Amino acid sequence: MSKNISKLSGRKGLKDNLFKRMVDATSKSKNGKEIRQLAEEYHVGMSTIHGAESFYEFLRPEHKEKKAWICNGSACMCAGTQGKIRKKLSEKLGEDNIGMMFCLGHCYETNAFHYNGHNYAGNDIDQIDEIIKGKKINSKKNVFQKFCDKNYTYGR
Repeated sequence: MSKNISKLSGRKGLKDNLFKRMVDATSKSKNGKEIRQLAEEYHVGMSTIHGAESFYEFLRPEHKEKKAWICNGSACMCAGTQGKIRKKLSEKLGEDNIGMMFCLGHCYETNAFHYNGHNYAGNDIDQIDEIIKGKKINSKKNVFQKFCDKNYTYGR
């Protein structure tokens, strides 16, 4: 789950959080009854609930036990970097513990994955042992942007 969604869904004072309720409903729903009730209560279509469930793969009941998710957004997939990420995570966590998640918001870096409530990208996978141990890593995510009349620079 991205940091923004995590913070929004965990805000203090937020009652009847749709996102939290969606997680509960998708894990309980066998025939769609809970999802239908949730959609009616929040005045959204069932397709909205199913859309969020398919976008956020970790909402799917069969993926509750996954430990890490690999980004399969278009930038990461086009970069061809996710095979390396899957291999390294599988070696450390086991293939059955790896899921896929749509866009983690690190399109400018690729190599994106999610582990234990945090998103990682770039060369972070090279510090996977430290990440798994819960240590803070030195993540070099310095994005430099410069806007001038005719010059546009985007990169590190």
